[in-house]
Amino acid sequence: MSAYSELQLSSFVDQVFERLRAIEEQLTVLSEKVGVPYAAPAKSVPERSWSWC
Repeated sequence: MSAYSELQLSSFVDQVFERLRAIEEQLTVLSEKVGVPYAAPAKSVPERSWSWC
């Protein structure tokens, strides 16, 4: 028996992705202000390809 359900895990993963997106957005703003180039690794999150979700 798992400690978390698939729905809970999916929700946690979604929250992590959202936080990472926000961090990358902030890095972009900060890098522009200080003149340090920053290239986001990806403009969009790829579709989920794992089978447990």
